[in-house]
Amino acid sequence: MWWARSEPPVQAWLGAGRVARSLPDGDVVVTTIGSAQEGLGVLASSHKDQPGKKPVRLWLASDLCTLTCMPAIAGVKRLEEAQAAAAAWLQSQARVPAGWTPRLAECDRASAFWRVAACPDGLLEQIQRQLPVQSVRPWWSWALQQLDGRDRGLCAYDGAALVFCDWNAVGQLPSAETIGPVADIEAARRLLKRRSMQRPAGHVFAQLDWTAGDGPAAADAAFAFAPWVRWSDAL
Repeated sequence: MWWARSEPPVQAWLGAGRVARSLPDGDVVVTTIGSAQEGLGVLASSHKDQPGKKPVRLWLASDLCTLTCMPAIAGVKRLEEAQAAAAAWLQSQARVPAGWTPRLAECDRASAFWRVAACPDGLLEQIQRQLPVQSVRPWWSWALQQLDGRDRGLCAYDGAALVFCDWNAVGQLPSAETIGPVADIEAARRLLKRRSMQRPAGHVFAQLDWTAGDGPAAADAAFAFAPWVRWSDAL
C-alpha cells in the first residue's frame, strides 16, 4: 500500500476536510476543503509553484484511511491470496464501507491478527497521478510505531477521526477501530470519556497539534504531536 523514493521530501497532509503543507521555514499552511479530490488539487497546484519539485511525503488523515484488525486466515501462501481472503472476510462482516477498498497493512505469518487499512476507492491511484509522492502513510501508522508491541492501549486523534487500539497480554493487536468523522477536540474528548469506562487508566492518548512548533517525531512527520498522556488525564 505504501511506497517510497530516495530524495528529501516535501511534507503534506490530506484529509476529507483539510489539507496541510509544511513549509521550509517550519510553518504549516492548513487549507479547509470540501473533499479529498479538492484537497489533492490544492496540493498539486501548490507543489507546482515550489522550486525544485521535490517528492512529497503524504500523510493521510484517519477519515481517509481507517484502521481495523481481523483474525489471521490460515492456509494462505501468497500476499495476493491474503489480500483477497482479508477483503472477503471484511465484506462478510460488514467491516468496510461501501465505496471503500481494504488493503492489508500487516499480515505477519506469526501473528494471530492482521491489520487492515481501508481507503475510498481509487484514492491511492489518484494520489499517484497528481503528486510525485515519495511515501504515502496514514497518521495512525506513526502512532502505532511509537507503541507497537506494548501491553497497553492507544487512542489517536488527528482532527478528523479517532483511532482506538488495544494490545493483548502477549503484545498482539487484536482490536482496532476508527470512529469518525470527529471534527473537533471537544467532541473527541466526549467520545473518549464514554469509551474510557471500558478501558484501564494506563491507556494513552495522542493528539495531532496543528499549532505546536515541535513534538515527538516532529522531524519525521513534519507535523507536531502533543505529548502522550495517560488515558484518564486526557478526559
